[in-house]
Amino acid sequence: TPKPADPPRLKAALEAESDGAKRYERGDYIVATRRFEEAVRIYASIDDATGTSRNRLHLARTELARGQAETALLALAGNAGDPTVDTLMLTAQAQLALDRLDAAQRSLAAAAGQCATPCPQLASLNLLRARAALAGGQAPEALAHAEAALKLLRDGNEANETANAWRLIASARLAAGDAAGAL
Repeated sequence: TPKPADPPRLKAALEAESDGAKRYERGDYIVATRRFEEAVRIYASIDDATGTSRNRLHLARTELARGQAETALLALAGNAGDPTVDTLMLTAQAQLALDRLDAAQRSLAAAAGQCATPCPQLASLNLLRARAALAGGQAPEALAHAEAALKLLRDGNEANETANAWRLIASARLAAGDAAGAL
C-alpha cells in the first residue's frame, strides 16, 4: 500500500502546480516550466502517480507553447506506459511540430481508438486530425475533420477552438483550390 502523503509536501506540490498554471495563463512559460517540473518532482516523491502524470501533461503543454516540441515529447515519455487521450493528443501535437507526420498519425489513431462516446476531447481530436491531414496534403479529409469539430463546438463556449476549426476549414478549402469558399 502506498504511504500516506505528507501534508506539507502535498501542499507544496499543489502550490507549485497552481502557480505554474497561473504563470502559463499569463504567458510566463519559462517560470511555468520550472513550477511544473517542481510539482512533478514533489508528486513523484510522495508516490502520487495521478499528480505526477497531470503535471507532466502541464509541462508538455508549456514546452509546446515555448516552441520546444522535442522537450515536450521527453516530458510525455513518463506517461507512455498507459497513455491517455490527452497524452496521445499532446504527443501528436509535438510530432506535428517536428514534421513527424507518420508518428503523429499513429498517435492520433490511438487517441481516436480511446475516445469513446461521449468523449470531451473529440472536438480537439478532430482539429488535430484536420491539421495532420492538411500537413499530409489530404485537403478533403482535413475539411471533413474540421467540419466535424465545428459541429461539436457550436453549442459550447470555446472561442479559441471554434476559431481554429474555421481556420482549418478555410485552409482545407484553399488547399483544395476553393479560394472563394476559403474566404
